[in-house]
Amino acid sequence: MVRLGSGIIGLASLLACEGAVAQDRSACTGIYCPQVKAADAAAELSPYVAAGKTWEQVKGRTTLVLKYYDRDGSLAATRTWPQSAYMQPVAGQSGKIAFTGQGTPTIALYGLAPCSRKGSFSFKGERFTCESFWQDRLSGNLFATQAVLCRAYTDQVDRPIQEATCIRADEGVGGRTVGGIVIDDALVGIGAAVLERDAGGKPLRQELAGVEKTGSAILAGAGK
Repeated sequence: MVRLGSGIIGLASLLACEGAVAQDRSACTGIYCPQVKAADAAAELSPYVAAGKTWEQVKGRTTLVLKYYDRDGSLAATRTWPQSAYMQPVAGQSGKIAFTGQGTPTIALYGLAPCSRKGSFSFKGERFTCESFWQDRLSGNLFATQAVLCRAYTDQVDRPIQEATCIRADEGVGGRTVGGIVIDDALVGIGAAVLERDAGGKPLRQELAGVEKTGSAILAGAGK
């Protein structure tokens, strides 16, 4: 058994579940990965999703799952926070893209920052700034999903703001879970988020460099 803050976790059952997921992590930066195969995402999310239920049965219900990894990539522990309402974006975190829920830590998406386009712009008939754009897109990712699963390193445990990368169930209105959407990819790929760089100019999330080019082109094409 492992104690993390106020949570006590039985690792045997958690590792058994984790062992069922065989992902190709060759494109990952540490534990932070780009989009994964739908079958892999479904296997990882399924223990936390109320599959087969109608929209009225699951409306507003979701679970935040945080998996903590050692630096060698091995799973150390898992914590869960059942929610009775959908989680929401949190602004004002020093340029971070973040969200939180009921009793959860604030989750800041590792290596991501809001886009830097000046002023307001038009996107699909609506007006946005970069700040409102990422909040709108993140809110859409958090809405109508039954599970959000995030990965973080163990040095994030019990911090009020924890850096992680997150995947969400993509069948949040009931029915069989067939896969997941990596929230990081979704925000970068549409231009709502950009990649933070290190002192040498390299992106912290090198696995998303190609996705960022696509997002930058989409944002550049947004109307004035």
